[in-house]
Amino acid sequence: MKLPIRIFWLLSKNIQRIQARNDLRHLNVSTAATFGAAAFMSGNSKSTLTKDVTDQLLAERGDVVKVKSNPLEAKLDRDGLEMLRRLSAPRQ
Repeated sequence: MKLPIRIFWLLSKNIQRIQARNDLRHLNVSTAATFGAAAFMSGNSKSTLTKDVTDQLLAERGDVVKVKSNPLEAKLDRDGLEMLRRLSAPRQ
C-alpha cells in the first residue's frame, strides 16, 4: 500500500507486455520442438496458426520506448486525478 499510484499504473501497463514476451518465447521453443530440425532444414515454414499467434503476441508485446523523464519525478496531474475521482464515485 506504500507504492505510489503512478508506479502501480506504470507496472500494471507492462504486465501484458511481459506476458506476451514470455508467451512468444515459449511458442518459439515449442514450435522448434514440434517441427524439429528436419522440417526447418527442408525449408518448410511455420504453420499459419503459429504465424497468427506469433503476430498477435508481437503486437501485444509492443515496442519498447525509452523515455528520458523519470516517472518518480513526474508532477501530479490534478485535472486527471479529479477526472478519475469523478469516474470512480458511486452513481446516484
